[in-house]
Amino acid sequence: DLSVGIHFNLTVGYPLNKDLKTIIKEDGSFNKKILTNTIPIDLDEIRKELTTQFNTFIELTGKLPAHINSHHCIEQIHGVGDIVMEFSHTYHIPVREFIVGEQDSEFEIPKLCFLSYPNNDVKDIIQWIQEQDLEENDVVEILGHPGYVDYDLMKISSLTTGRCQDAHTFVCDEMKEYVSVNNAFVTSFEALTKLRKK
Repeated sequence: DLSVGIHFNLTVGYPLNKDLKTIIKEDGSFNKKILTNTIPIDLDEIRKELTTQFNTFIELTGKLPAHINSHHCIEQIHGVGDIVMEFSHTYHIPVREFIVGEQDSEFEIPKLCFLSYPNNDVKDIIQWIQEQDLEENDVVEILGHPGYVDYDLMKISSLTTGRCQDAHTFVCDEMKEYVSVNNAFVTSFEALTKLRKK
């Protein structure tokens, strides 16, 4: 059973709601400038759009998301982290570690390691892990964008070569050996629902 989370989006493409005003550009697409906290926004509009995205996820998959994260880390927008955590508390769903702000979660929050091409080789990840003050049963999330690139993807995304590197990093022999030697194991966000805060 595949563990699938929801990737909230307020910065790319078009909203699911057609009556928004403060988070869109003149052409109706999302206004990425909301990440800068320099333009006035209506948090009720954001709550409405995220609720529609959440409900659409359930309609399409037939189940709740296994976890919540977002495109461009929308918790950077003042007040949006609280809205995201409302979904977590209401539906008891883990949320990826925020890059800014407090995160009152009922679950253990994995330490977050960003893969960022070209510094996303397996040796960089292993070095990052070794620099953390990890204890037994601590959880680490390695955030990447693994995938294989074709012409269609190249037309819509600037993240191309990095996807290939991430895919290699996750499945290469060095990573498998590191996981094995250190008695670590690969898990999912669904497993976090069994790891309540200590």
